[in-house]
Amino acid sequence: STMQESAQELLNYYVRIQGLNCSQMLRKSVETRDWLHTIEPRTVRAVMKRVVEDISAIDATVALLYEDQGTATEHSSDSSRKTHSISVSRHQYRSNWSSYTPNHL
Repeated sequence: STMQESAQELLNYYVRIQGLNCSQMLRKSVETRDWLHTIEPRTVRAVMKRVVEDISAIDATVALLYEDQGTATEHSSDSSRKTHSISVSRHQYRSNWSSYTPNHL
């Protein structure tokens, strides 16, 4: 229906804009750093923590929109981009991003 198509377009736009915000934050972080004279990092940089937090928030927000349907689509990280449905409830939803460690980034 036209309403569903409009809702999907708005959701696509929201995700695209949020993704652009995250990528701009990363790009500025990389471009403003003096990589020749900086010491080797000992911990995760604050910008990486912020990116993971932002993506987790986007993930949770989008999942709430799909909550009424009882399922959410999860994309795998492999190149085949297989998808599968998982059950989601208001109190049991847990973002996949929270299980990522710096080694996964």
